[in-house]
Amino acid sequence: MKQIILIITVFTILSCTPQKRVILTLKTDLPEILPLIEDFNKENKSIKIQVEVGLDESEGDIVIFRGQPTSSPYKTSNIESIFSNRLKKDSFYKDILKTTDRIDGTRVLLPLSFDLSGVMYNNKQFNNLRVIKIEDFISDQTIRFSPFWNNEFNLWYYLSNIPSFDKDKQYLDSQLFSEVSNRVKNMVSEENDRWDEAEFNKIYMHLSPEFLINSNMIEYYFVKFSYYVNMKIDYKKNIDFSFLSSNDLLIANDSLTYIGLTESSKYKKQGMTLLTWLFQPTNQNKYMTNNIQKSGLDNLFLNQLSSLIEVTEKDIPKHYPKLVPFMPKHEIITVPVNLPEQWTSLKDEVFTPIFKSIYFITEDQWLNKYNDYYTEWLKKHKK
Repeated sequence: MKQIILIITVFTILSCTPQKRVILTLKTDLPEILPLIEDFNKENKSIKIQVEVGLDESEGDIVIFRGQPTSSPYKTSNIESIFSNRLKKDSFYKDILKTTDRIDGTRVLLPLSFDLSGVMYNNKQFNNLRVIKIEDFISDQTIRFSPFWNNEFNLWYYLSNIPSFDKDKQYLDSQLFSEVSNRVKNMVSEENDRWDEAEFNKIYMHLSPEFLINSNMIEYYFVKFSYYVNMKIDYKKNIDFSFLSSNDLLIANDSLTYIGLTESSKYKKQGMTLLTWLFQPTNQNKYMTNNIQKSGLDNLFLNQLSSLIEVTEKDIPKHYPKLVPFMPKHEIITVPVNLPEQWTSLKDEVFTPIFKSIYFITEDQWLNKYNDYYTEWLKKHKK
């Protein structure tokens, strides 16, 4: 009898002893992830995620970063098994998920969020469709718009035409580059005789695009969808947004948000628990709801669109009824394909500068200027 009492007593003591939580470190340069991780920590009593903002040499257990899959700051582990019984691939935007496919069948990252591009405009002046074909937009010589007000436009337009990236040709699709550059340059050609853009830029372009649109000083301005949604509410009264499509497809911006488990982590099982939790629509929706209530601002999922179809197409419009006509169907969303491994530095140091330069130099100088940028990039990054 005493033995039975002793066993029960020991069992009771052990069962009442609080479990020690396993602590994992998440490394990221996106502080907006903090409220979402706080939600996980509140719900999970056996795992705690501590967030370190900054991608330094210490790897941690989990990484969240924005860029290309090849720009991950740490080596990450194969997580393809998460689709065996935890997540479903058809819950994701097909082409967004495909950016993490690998030839060997492994998958070391998952996409969390992405962004799309378009134009915003004064809704008292224009009543546009929610998707504008870039081909129609480019050819319209009557609009007051400059592709040089936002330097991202030219590169987005180039990528939307699916260029080839041949290393032997210095990653430049020269024929497409010439075609795209001529088209965008023609939009502000002096022959169009719409207005003196150089003089206008000198006097007014220090002002915000929202002010310029509301004042009818410009008609369209190229932005990412996240920029529009996160604008001040007062501006949204008179400003609407339309996506720009290319060949009837919406091309996601080349910088997506990814998550992975580091190869060096000893807590991969617990990391998979976090991944499973993160990719539940109910948890992402809860994060957006709480974030809106706390801040009073319009916020998307991690300031972008969720890689989960249900969250982007159904949950986001619930919070912002005005967005209901905006949200595109998943079938028309795709991504730039075959971007080079070192795309982030190529984009910043070669492609962005050359597309800035085309307006200020003659066409016969374009390729030489590109070669200059590329040569400098090669010296800096040659492996």
